[in-house]
Amino acid sequence: MRSGRKLVALLVALTVLLGLSVSVLAADEITIGFSNWSKRFVFYQELERGILDAAEEYGVKVLVGDPNGDQEKQQSLVENFLVQGVDALILIPIDSKAVVPTIETANAHKVPVVTVDISAAGGDVVTHIASDNRLGGRLAAQLLNELLGGKGKVALINYPVITSTIEREEAFVEELSKYPGLELVAKQTGQSQRDLAMSVTENIMQRHPDLAGIFAVNDMQGLGALAAVEAAGKSDQIVIIGFDAEPEALDAIKAGRAYKGSVAQQPYLLGRMTVEKVLEYLSGAELPASIPVPVEMITAENAQ
Repeated sequence: MRSGRKLVALLVALTVLLGLSVSVLAADEITIGFSNWSKRFVFYQELERGILDAAEEYGVKVLVGDPNGDQEKQQSLVENFLVQGVDALILIPIDSKAVVPTIETANAHKVPVVTVDISAAGGDVVTHIASDNRLGGRLAAQLLNELLGGKGKVALINYPVITSTIEREEAFVEELSKYPGLELVAKQTGQSQRDLAMSVTENIMQRHPDLAGIFAVNDMQGLGALAAVEAAGKSDQIVIIGFDAEPEALDAIKAGRAYKGSVAQQPYLLGRMTVEKVLEYLSGAELPASIPVPVEMITAENAQ
């Protein structure tokens, strides 16, 4: 059970800030089940840290599971959370389509589900909280146009499995079409793996020796592309834009290597906001279907 002080603080904060009735929170300690995507990624480490910090602040218990990119493990985690009687679930779907039965399992138990970062293709979800991935895709195309002077051949290393990266790709391609001097000559997935993205980039460079730019929908693949570009001695010919602003990508940007930009998300804020929205919902609030969180492009000019 929560201490009285934490409970009062939570009720007062929600009542004052939200103007809501919070009697639903007064009975017992709130327990949330959280399934991460994979803590191999710094982004998801930070998102989890935001969730746990907010939970501690509000006196909420969080059960954490890391399926490490495995949808079957995520299903098992959710089933275990439900057995333990959680009040709500926070999910980062491993696969937007494959996660639907997992969400439907929670729906059958009448446990509310909030998705964060990656949305689900079905099931009853209270709200989806994510970075503005479409804005990020547009920013990537705009920066490539600027760096290439409006002319050159461009490749896209995508990951057409989850909604977040699909949205980045769609917005990038749409924005790129506004620049007639830029030609998208290749589009291939690196399966969100550095080594595979390196191999994919090597193949693309062989087919298009005059390639001028690459957009990778996440930094894991972008860093693989960077390794290929540098190994080929084409750092002065090809510029790379990534997404996620991972520390290693930022280091490459600051060092003046071929990695010229990465779209920065706010994973810690995503985590905190998700806990807050779960509590709002449990106290009777109606939430919008989706809640976008702003992103920004990081280049050598503003990298820290």
